Amino acid sequence: MELTTRAQLLKELRAAGSAVSGEVLSQRLSVSRVAVWKHVKALQERGYPLVASPSGYVLAGGDDFLYPWEFGPREDRVHYFPEIPSTMDEARRQAFSGCPENTVVIAGRQTAGRGRLSRSWHSGEGGLWFTLVTRPRLPALSAFRVLFAASVCLARLLESECGVPARVKWPNDILVEGIKVCGMLSEIHATGDRVEHLNLGVGLNVNNRPEAEGRRVASLAELAGRTFSRKFLLSAFLDAFLPTIPFVEIRDVMGPWREFSATLGQDVRVATGREEVEGEALDVDEQGGLVVRRPGGDLVTVTCGDCFHQPRQKDE
Repeated sequence: MELTTRAQLLKELRAAGSAVSGEVLSQRLSVSRVAVWKHVKALQERGYPLVASPSGYVLAGGDDFLYPWEFGPREDRVHYFPEIPSTMDEARRQAFSGCPENTVVIAGRQTAGRGRLSRSWHSGEGGLWFTLVTRPRLPALSAFRVLFAASVCLARLLESECGVPARVKWPNDILVEGIKVCGMLSEIHATGDRVEHLNLGVGLNVNNRPEAEGRRVASLAELAGRTFSRKFLLSAFLDAFLPTIPFVEIRDVMGPWREFSATLGQDVRVATGREEVEGEALDVDEQGGLVVRRPGGDLVTVTCGDCFHQPRQKDE
């Protein structure tokens, strides 16, 4: 897919690093100078620090915008909303309307963001809030593998690009030294035993100041002492993760998850809604269930629930 005029305009200005005349831009973009001016005005209205000088147009910084044209060939599948109740709700609407696979719904902020079990998720400016619509060719019982693969992929990215020791917490969080930086959830629509679409929601605290009463949460910026490009993180995640989706059924997903696990070996309390299971987290089975050894020695496998890491009691 060729870059749109707006995307090409930004590319030219970023590459130049100095003023570029309207005439030069007109020639390079194969549009009129009036069209260049209209695109410049539209970008200025969306917050771009675009300055008109006697010698031309200058882009004075600003490389962390999440508009569709910032994502190159993915532009036609990216939908950005400065404010929206929930990216998951919008992605569900688009999925049922037949949107192409790998459609991404992004929010500048969410007014009704939520995590697992319908908990509210504070989603203010500076975080990365998005839902990815996937259409994996999977039986419904294997759909959990997409979520597990995504969490490992993102943890690896945060470790390599942000320099933080990111680890995955069963079933869907990413922690840095015990502090939550990211939550994930998935929503599945299946016909019979086959997945029609799986929407993967991600809430990553990047440059925001998260709020979560009674829980240890932080942003990457708070932990690392510097800000990060949300656009880069999202692009890098999509680049790494999307090619793996067709193969999650046959690839070893659980092995890498175990390697990045912050949960295995921990004393845990898992609230399932019907009971609470306490003990040591030993493993995950091939269906993604958490295997817990209770204090009496018996093993129980929990397939879903809220997992809390417990401080280990010291021997008297």
